[in-house]
Amino acid sequence: MASFSLADPPTNLAAVRQAHGVTLEGLVRDHAAFVWRSVRRLGVPAADVDDVTQTVFLKVRERLGELTPESARGALYRLALGLSSNHKRSVSRRREVDIEDESVRTVDRSAMGRNPSTQVEQRQLLDKLLEPLAIDLRAVLVLHEAEELTVPEIAELLDIPTGTAASRLRRAREEVKLSLARLKLRDSANGGGS
Repeated sequence: MASFSLADPPTNLAAVRQAHGVTLEGLVRDHAAFVWRSVRRLGVPAADVDDVTQTVFLKVRERLGELTPESARGALYRLALGLSSNHKRSVSRRREVDIEDESVRTVDRSAMGRNPSTQVEQRQLLDKLLEPLAIDLRAVLVLHEAEELTVPEIAELLDIPTGTAASRLRRAREEVKLSLARLKLRDSANGGGS
């Protein structure tokens, strides 16, 4: 009979995973949709979202022994945040163009149940508004507005002070309002009007 004590911690990785109840399969099952949405909303081009999401799970696999069921979501989000930031920088250096793909339209259509053409326009507007945001501001705004997390939940998830999360949310909202005002001004100057 195998039993573990603090004096004799398990060295077998499978035993550690079993002790914490965290498996890669369980993480994928419980958090894949959240990670995918997060990566997309953090600005990764639609064509690359699946690859970055897969990388998040490959990276977290290396740290399974450190995770508990309570810490898993935060660890996945922090990995998604870092990998999304890295990916955006590399794409920016290569000057690739973000191409909206059918999978994003399908996910958005089922989530919002709206007219597909209106939905695509809204998705493009949202991308334009979020693009100039620094990744730390974007992360807080997306978690609050899209994932409907409270400021204390965001702070816990990102492992930052609550005041910092609140400040980032306020700054992100201000920057989005300014971006929207600039877009409206540009559209009205071009005769598009809103």
